[in-house]
Amino acid sequence: MKKLFYFFTAALASMLLFSSCSKDNTVKDIDGNQYTIVRFGYQEWMVENLKVTHYNDGTPISYAATDEQWAFADSVGKGAWCVYDFYGDGQEALTANSYVTYGALYNFHAIQSGQLAPEGWRVATEEDWVKLQNFISYNGWNYDGTHTDNKVAKALADNKLWRDNEPDDDPGDIGSKDSFADKNNISGFTAIPAGDRHPNGKYFFQGEQTFWWTFSYLPNLTTAIWTRGLSYTESVLMADPARPGFGFSVRCVRDVE
Repeated sequence: MKKLFYFFTAALASMLLFSSCSKDNTVKDIDGNQYTIVRFGYQEWMVENLKVTHYNDGTPISYAATDEQWAFADSVGKGAWCVYDFYGDGQEALTANSYVTYGALYNFHAIQSGQLAPEGWRVATEEDWVKLQNFISYNGWNYDGTHTDNKVAKALADNKLWRDNEPDDDPGDIGSKDSFADKNNISGFTAIPAGDRHPNGKYFFQGEQTFWWTFSYLPNLTTAIWTRGLSYTESVLMADPARPGFGFSVRCVRDVE
């Protein structure tokens, strides 16, 4: 899956050749969870997946442990969160290894509320992800050092938690850890394979892939949302549509001077 590269003017390009943490390089959500920040050009992104269990006005987000609870939340359009393959109560969920390591999974109804991100931040849109992808490529962080096309997966992905891809389909795949190792997580984005939850409540693919909700509907549709994702067998940042009842991770972003 490829994305067309968006060319920048020389002036803009020179400004975008910069990536670092901000002076205040952490942010907390309303629950007190702390996230590291990394800067790409005129945007700052959270390095970790969101873990918040309350909207930013203090209202609890519904916790859906069982398959039935998860499916019901979608059927009534209610925001919900869960922890991968965990069926205990909400308090226990906060100490589960999957939550601590990978963060929470949310249905799109929680994102649709517009109150999931900390104040001053937003759930990343499709436009935000395009900017990030272009930034990675333009700076030569594609796995093969090129400056065009979508070969950014290695540059975005943590190199510890992903499943090995053997036999290698492509040396640029995330799971091909020994090839182009200098590009592994060179961006500091630290994407991890959190897996996902399907509308029927079943969990899949932890260790192998991750998807993040965007806040962008497909053109002319209100029942399908753009998601961005990575897979251990791919070298690209994927873009796929999904129904609101899926459970995916969330990354937040904000604009900076």
